[in-house]
Amino acid sequence: IELYFLRSFEIEIAKEILPLAARLDVENKTLEDVPQLNRYIEHYGIYKTDIGVYALVDNKIAGAAWVRLLKGENNKGHGYIDDETPELVLAVKPEFRNQGVGTKLMEQLMHEVAISFKKMSLAVRTDSPAIHLYERLGFEKVKEINNEERGITALVMVKELEPATADTQEEDWYKATQKWRNDVY
Repeated sequence: IELYFLRSFEIEIAKEILPLAARLDVENKTLEDVPQLNRYIEHYGIYKTDIGVYALVDNKIAGAAWVRLLKGENNKGHGYIDDETPELVLAVKPEFRNQGVGTKLMEQLMHEVAISFKKMSLAVRTDSPAIHLYERLGFEKVKEINNEERGITALVMVKELEPATADTQEEDWYKATQKWRNDVY
């Protein structure tokens, strides 16, 4: 499993992953059917608060996770808590599930997000097996929401993040630099 930062020019990865994260495949729907989900990808990467990673397994996109800080009355996402808490989007493609991809994505993303934020939130359907991953990673349920239009119930969950220290940032930079040097040379 190789992890990479999700950059603005890789928006196609996010567009491919978002329907899986929203479990639109279960509903036989597409992003065109649920346009309000576009707030999670529209103009991704132009804001410094957009933070994301994706995973490759055998040179294939296996999954991705990112956060966006959705502010304002008309832009609140499904997992909205407040204007200081970014919302998470995570999905692993079916053929790569139960192989540790989601855990690796989340561990790296939480570390990166902790540099800028104190917590992160998400909304997850109550019938999603991902709830167990989120609970294992320390997310706590804060409320239940009903989306009558789509006929689904979801949980809003929050994770308090451990602040990144200068030591961990420096160590991570060193590891990343060493990996880059090994890959290049």
